[in-house]
Amino acid sequence: MIAAGPRVLSIHATVKPQAERYERLYVSMLEAELQTSVVEHRAIVRAIRTGNAPGARAAVETNWRNAAERLAAVVAASGERGSW
Repeated sequence: MIAAGPRVLSIHATVKPQAERYERLYVSMLEAELQTSVVEHRAIVRAIRTGNAPGARAAVETNWRNAAERLAAVVAASGERGSW
């Protein structure tokens, strides 16, 4: 966040703790989806290793889209604030 100005840093500081709680909740509930996540990450690595920039981009976009869907399912199942 070196290039971020004070306003962006303030927003980041506000959002970061909530995001970290969701990350912990998400990871704890991800066990059933772990293999899917591993496959997605392997596709990213494979594309990078072979120099396939469009493939790497597509693999990252797929992973992020699917991760967002998995996170949304976790939030729906556990509530907006989870059970912490």
